[in-house]
Amino acid sequence: MGSSIAMFSCEFPPYPGGIATYASEIASALVRLGHRPVVFAPKCLAGSFHPPYPVIRCFPEQYKHARLPWNMSISALQLMRASFDTVMAVDLPSVLALAAVPTKARKIAIVHGTDVKSRIVGHINRCSPRSPFNAFQRVYANSAFTRDVMLAHNPLVRAEKVRLAPLGVDDYWKRPLASRRVDELSARFLTDRRKTIALSVARLEPRKGLIQAMEAIAALPKLVRENVTYVIAGRPVEEAYAEALRQRAGQLDADIRILGEVTRDEIRALYQKADLFIHTATRDRYRAEGFGLVLLEAAASGVPCIATRVDAIPEVVVNGVTGLLFDDGDIAGISAGIASLIRDAALRARLSAASRDHAAKFTWDRCAEIVAGDLDILSPAEISHCAA
Repeated sequence: MGSSIAMFSCEFPPYPGGIATYASEIASALVRLGHRPVVFAPKCLAGSFHPPYPVIRCFPEQYKHARLPWNMSISALQLMRASFDTVMAVDLPSVLALAAVPTKARKIAIVHGTDVKSRIVGHINRCSPRSPFNAFQRVYANSAFTRDVMLAHNPLVRAEKVRLAPLGVDDYWKRPLASRRVDELSARFLTDRRKTIALSVARLEPRKGLIQAMEAIAALPKLVRENVTYVIAGRPVEEAYAEALRQRAGQLDADIRILGEVTRDEIRALYQKADLFIHTATRDRYRAEGFGLVLLEAAASGVPCIATRVDAIPEVVVNGVTGLLFDDGDIAGISAGIASLIRDAALRARLSAASRDHAAKFTWDRCAEIVAGDLDILSPAEISHCAA
């Protein structure tokens, strides 16, 4: 019989963030593996989500550090009401809240990238002789990059405490939609579209590098550029930046369409329509690309990728096998890579097939098995064998 697992997260569906996706997918995988997860999540004022496990919505809808004592009290109260074998802090707010909450259960933390080098963690590490992560028996990082950053920014945490649990990709992205349904879902975005579709799926914020992607599209040779429609799908995070994106798109001699937030089904349809995927993330002092779920989603859909060698991206995109990698800021190189994929149908087909095979190695069941069973993946090279 499986374990009873209390999962605490300050992001959860229908909120569309990456941590919300992680929390819901891991909980579902734990159910499939025979465990009994209960998710303690934020209140939901809009939308609905009905998973196959209990969800107790007890936290404020939006987290702020000023509410940390309140979240800590709520977490302690919930753990007093029921007994669990394992307590899992899925995100940084939950790590901070649960660090001071005593429990006899095995206590584990999940780290995703940005969280391990956030300013509040840095402040705690400077002012306290004990890192909040030391309150947990194990810390699981989603990539070797995240693990290395975790240890670099948290010197009080022992290296053997931090283990690797690569993320997965839902079978949803691997199941193709019927062509008619794809056309229905994408019609409002692709009216009068050009022959080739380049796609980015990302929150509209500076670290996603969308401006350099637009510049690379605009730098394509004229005959190539005139046949490309570049589509950007994602919700605005910083409205000033979103407006800057729209203004820059209007200034460039290219068909660039910024859609804003779209539905999950619409994203899947766009993946099926796309000829190539662009993810030119840029380095950020306080934030990180700890993994890049959209890279796996695109790969599972068979879309070859143009990406930058930033943070954990090279762990997900295999250069020359599932996509092409370039240095951050190398707009000329990125543009040349885009042009080569557009011109070379055989290269696209080869990368597409390899992308599907590569994505199949990353499963949520394997990620959940590592976390729940305390299995160990010790080196980045072993990521490619995570489905074995």
